[in-house]
Amino acid sequence: MTTDLDSQLAQLAAYFGVETSYYTIEGKLQQATADALLTALRALGAPLATMTDVPAACAAMMNGALTEPECVRIVWGEAPVTFTLPDAESTELWLESGERWQAGPLPHGYHRLITSHADGPHETLLLCAPPTAHRPAPNTKAWGLFAPLFALRSTRSWGAGDYTDWQTHIEWAATHGARFVGTLPLLPIPFAPPTTPSPYAPHSRLFWNEFYIDVTRIPELEECGPARELLRTPAVLETLAQFRRAPLIEYHRIMALKQEVLERLATQFFSAPSTRHDMFVRFAGAHPELRSYADFRAGEAPDMWAYHQYVQWIAHEQLAEVHRAAQACDVALYLDFPLGIHPDGYDVCRYRHLFASAMSVGAPPDAFFPGGQNWGFPPLLPHALRRDHYRYWRACLRHHMQCAGLLRIDHVMGLHRLLWIPDGATADDGVYVRYPTEELYAVLCLESRRASTIVVGEDLGLVTDAVRPTMARHGVLRCAILQCECAPGTIDWPAVPSAALASLNTHDLPPFAAWWHDAPDPDAALWHGLEHLLTSDAPYVQVNLEDLWMETAPVNRPGTVDEYPNWRRPMRYTIEAYQHDAALNTSLARIDAARQGTR
Repeated sequence: MTTDLDSQLAQLAAYFGVETSYYTIEGKLQQATADALLTALRALGAPLATMTDVPAACAAMMNGALTEPECVRIVWGEAPVTFTLPDAESTELWLESGERWQAGPLPHGYHRLITSHADGPHETLLLCAPPTAHRPAPNTKAWGLFAPLFALRSTRSWGAGDYTDWQTHIEWAATHGARFVGTLPLLPIPFAPPTTPSPYAPHSRLFWNEFYIDVTRIPELEECGPARELLRTPAVLETLAQFRRAPLIEYHRIMALKQEVLERLATQFFSAPSTRHDMFVRFAGAHPELRSYADFRAGEAPDMWAYHQYVQWIAHEQLAEVHRAAQACDVALYLDFPLGIHPDGYDVCRYRHLFASAMSVGAPPDAFFPGGQNWGFPPLLPHALRRDHYRYWRACLRHHMQCAGLLRIDHVMGLHRLLWIPDGATADDGVYVRYPTEELYAVLCLESRRASTIVVGEDLGLVTDAVRPTMARHGVLRCAILQCECAPGTIDWPAVPSAALASLNTHDLPPFAAWWHDAPDPDAALWHGLEHLLTSDAPYVQVNLEDLWMETAPVNRPGTVDEYPNWRRPMRYTIEAYQHDAALNTSLARIDAARQGTR
């Protein structure tokens, strides 16, 4: 029986965007508990601690005491956009360029609308955005290869892929007709055990992963005797041989050795002026956040502050070189934008006011995870993002789009709502919190157009009715995953959406051979499935490289910790081996022919 207190709590929840119930993936109605609602409302800034505070909080809501001034306003349209200043005591509009707008067409951008009121001036972000993200060219029928960068291995790298390996892989893929190359997030992650090296729990979404630096490619190495001597010692040479033979990637040990070399290079680099040092100064000036990030990573070791700035510059240089090489052979980089940040990471520390406390993000129970999932990272606060005028969201997107021709938005439902799980609770006690969807899409569309980056939304799991129509309206491609649409053993493949990036599987699913293992003729089924995707109208089809040699071990087994070495399995073959494998090259020719509609 619903009481007045329950009704008032529901009103507060609606005001703060907290859903009091949701439908499970089986279509059952799941009601949120009062405790979960209270915890979420407290995190969102509601003035209450217990149920006894609900009436007062509800009264404050009703009399407008909780109402905040408008802080974001969207103006949709293709540039230039017609706009009329609102009525106020006085109004000024300052363009993103720094100029004061007088009249005339309004360009796309983040503009400052300043209005004067009795209580003083108020600034609103006038978000003038195109209605859609950057779209594929008409009749695009491209295919690409997926491979986690860490899993690539070569006879020259240190037991895990690096930026040089990726460039080699990209240039090889291009010769076979691939027009994009995908990988997992390339962001910095904690390395020290017992932390799982998940690319989906990075320190930050604003910097690159120094683990992937090829130290032998750094210009400073030529003049740094201590670093060269270290790399020539028998002990280091034997360690490198061990890394290359190891059945699993030893992140912590590999990074420790790279750090020894990088520290020597950084020490010499900062010891004297040089042309390269001038380049670094320009980089640091263009990335003001670098200093605070280096402070965070150095922690209690201030001598490491310069080191962390240096390695970020080197990582940026090497990834930029990969990008240039990819552009030269007409290949787009398909990067992955993760949903969350490690709870002890830089972004959460630096932007504490943007993240909810005492909450984690997760997913409700489903067929794969009967108990649901708790991903262990804090959610962003919707109202704090708006007050901040989406500066953090903009910066994260720009960081990726500076080199991404395509960008996958992990768990795109997070632009609509996220399941918040109170600390100490289980996933089925979580509550959904709504986000300012149109504003988040407006930023996404604007940044996508500016960078000419295609946006792909990962729309797997519990997807509400509004998500896919909103994606379509804003030009965000779907993920069409064949293994999610049918059972193994059937070749009655479902139709492929035309506005999608299609693939057989994802990094969180078994490789095709493992998924098909009890069904007949897996090789024939693999090609039947691939050709079904490749001959579809989807503009992009991604092929998992490992499927082509019938790999059965997954990259990641969601929900496992110690039971499986997630994110640590190197590829079965080196780059040199698969580049010269006649059968694999024949397979790629078959893929290209199918995609181009030739035989």
